[in-house]
Amino acid sequence: MDMTEYIYPQLLFIIPFLNLTGWWLKHKTNVANKLIPLILGAVAVLLSTLYIHASMQTSVVESVGAGIIQGVFLAATAVYANQLTKTGKDET
Repeated sequence: MDMTEYIYPQLLFIIPFLNLTGWWLKHKTNVANKLIPLILGAVAVLLSTLYIHASMQTSVVESVGAGIIQGVFLAATAVYANQLTKTGKDET
């Protein structure tokens, strides 16, 4: 199964941004670790909605709906990638 079947390819640039944002939140702020995925989800939804509305010329309702779905997928992918790297480091 290809990830791009669910995530718009033009939004994939958001994943590394979310990883950097998560690192910054964890190491440079006093945000609780359990809140980081929620913050990343909100950021992903916001960025996705803005990008979709600006680039695809859709209505606000369509942009928000697609932005929520794409934002959740993007945040989940970023958090999953982070967990995979942490698990890989723990095994060695």
